Amino acid sequence: MMALTGSLAEQLSEALGDAYRRRPELRRMVRYKLDRNLDAISGAGGLEDTIFDLVDRADAEGWVDRLVAAALEDKAGNSKLHEFYEKGWLALAAPSRESLESLIKPKNKFFDFEPWVQHLIEIGPRVCRIAIDASQHTVYGTGFLVGPDLVLTNYHVVESVILGEQGRTTARGECVTTGDVQFLFDYKTLPDGSTVNPGVRYLLNGSTLTNWLVHASPPSPLDDKPRPGAVPEPDQLDFALLRLADSPGDMRGWIDLPCEPPELTPGMAWFILQHPRSKPLKLAIDTDGVIAVNANGTRVTYTTNTEGGSSGSPCFNSDWILAGLHHRGDPDFGHTSNEGIPIAAIVSAFGKPGIPKNRDSV
Repeated sequence: MMALTGSLAEQLSEALGDAYRRRPELRRMVRYKLDRNLDAISGAGGLEDTIFDLVDRADAEGWVDRLVAAALEDKAGNSKLHEFYEKGWLALAAPSRESLESLIKPKNKFFDFEPWVQHLIEIGPRVCRIAIDASQHTVYGTGFLVGPDLVLTNYHVVESVILGEQGRTTARGECVTTGDVQFLFDYKTLPDGSTVNPGVRYLLNGSTLTNWLVHASPPSPLDDKPRPGAVPEPDQLDFALLRLADSPGDMRGWIDLPCEPPELTPGMAWFILQHPRSKPLKLAIDTDGVIAVNANGTRVTYTTNTEGGSSGSPCFNSDWILAGLHHRGDPDFGHTSNEGIPIAAIVSAFGKPGIPKNRDSV
């Protein structure tokens, strides 16, 4: 979609100002029809400034067409909006003879094929399926290497082991030992599409908690409650950094914890490598995945698909930079979003854990 000229931006702003005389009206339309938060787009200024910020954001992010359509639907009888649409917008949107191609989603970049695919191929062997043999069932999750012998996953995935080493049990009565935990790398479907590689198993480093639990942060009680935008405490990040008995990263490499984590913005791409339902390694992609980050940067919501067993999966932006740690689905079972921990919050919690940079990592 072409960018608005200054004149058309002014005309659209005037039309919206004529259709919406009060900010609450405009806020409702933006929320209900565009699934966006007007207060996050514009601060507490006057209505004229708010409309300017709204038009400017829509233009910058490439959703002016949706804004125009939503306003026309919401205020179907407004003559100013119809005038803008018929005399200004249609003329802008009409393709010229010289160019019938369009950037439909400006945020979706073009990628050099070979480097992009090569990055994905390098990352795959660094992700593992975690299996914990509890007394009545097996608990599955996902983890990934962030150092030669270090795996990052969710605290809640390995909670039964952490508590078990302290002689305690989980709320579900689970209490297991380190020998009950396996990390399976290279568990994947091979190129023929039908053969599954059985994978390579690794164990935790010894039976003493201090030997294998490097760093941990529990989840928040708010995580199990349907509270959109909930703000857990900064030390409730649901992660566990574990040390393995061997160093698979010496051969596989590992996924770097970025020194400058990518900024998370609504509408950005969100890719997740995972073992859903304990299946061989899968990739879920949503090029418009991120919904929002909560107020203190401890949770990020998105629409990228996951299933049970995906907890602890690495989440990436479209450049394959680690951006988050997946940790759960929608707690109200409305199936409207999934949720993770921004990697920036985890890196901040680590301080300086001494995790080396991978010389050939993405």
